[in-house]
Amino acid sequence: MSATFTSDDLGEIIDWYAGEVDVHLSAEASPPVMPPALRLENHGVGPVRIARSHVPAELSLVTGRSAVYALATVHAGALRVTEAAREWTLTPSVAGLYRPADVPRRNRVAARTDMTYLQIPTRDLERHLENLIGEYVHGPIDFTPELSLRGRPAWLRMFQAFTDAFDDRHSVVHRPLVARPLFEALMTALLYTADHPYRESLLRPEAPAKPRFVREAVDAMRAEPEHPYTVALLARIAGVSVRSLQHGFRGHLGMSPLAYLRRVRLDRVHDQLRSGDGVTVAEAAHRWGFTHLGRFAHEYASVYGETPSTTARDFRPVRDPADR
Repeated sequence: MSATFTSDDLGEIIDWYAGEVDVHLSAEASPPVMPPALRLENHGVGPVRIARSHVPAELSLVTGRSAVYALATVHAGALRVTEAAREWTLTPSVAGLYRPADVPRRNRVAARTDMTYLQIPTRDLERHLENLIGEYVHGPIDFTPELSLRGRPAWLRMFQAFTDAFDDRHSVVHRPLVARPLFEALMTALLYTADHPYRESLLRPEAPAKPRFVREAVDAMRAEPEHPYTVALLARIAGVSVRSLQHGFRGHLGMSPLAYLRRVRLDRVHDQLRSGDGVTVAEAAHRWGFTHLGRFAHEYASVYGETPSTTARDFRPVRDPADR
């Protein structure tokens, strides 16, 4: 996370994002020609990456695929974003919080636009939401992207603590004992502020905390979902009887331990198909323990609203014509 990247070359910036952050951009002008003063700085601050950019002339970029949530503020100028039928505009009074791109997203940057944005790892935000609501979250979380800056909201103050540390290498925010709690507080504030499908779950009366043995079984499955777990093995890991484990999962997560494990594995397949690494549906399914492809495809479609082959097709890497 600590590596710093600075460039004033648009092609180099696009290549770096694709290779290091898994954000795939393309310029609508070809070849992209930018006047002097284009600049991007990107480096890690604690568990996140912070970027600052200055765009001197109007620029249009397309995000084809991304693997991070983006929190963006505009200090001068404007950014207009179009995604399918939705459109939003970021200005000095409106910030943006949006999910990883799964359809082409057009970004029109006005001349003389200065921006700062924070890239939140997908799994960090989704797991944090799970911990807050005590429910399984299958992302990406579909945020309503505009965030008002009126009244200087709490999340903005935490965001600025990270961005202030961008230039201050001696800031305490670079220390893990400070950065991690601050990052979690920022995610909490964003999840309570932004509109998204899980907001009602956040605002309802707090449910009893999950027992320790349920959390231990969940942590084990998330850490190694490829392991050949059985209910008996998970019960031994959690230090309870099989019956207690089953009862705890149904009472607090609404599903059995093995059903939860299948959801975790489905997420891993989904992530791999979205990665664009060329893996086939069968390879990804077998990698994560699904042996019956018909049942797997039906279960996948019921969770993600599309077949696994559709996901794989949409995120298939584009070959350079010169390589054909």
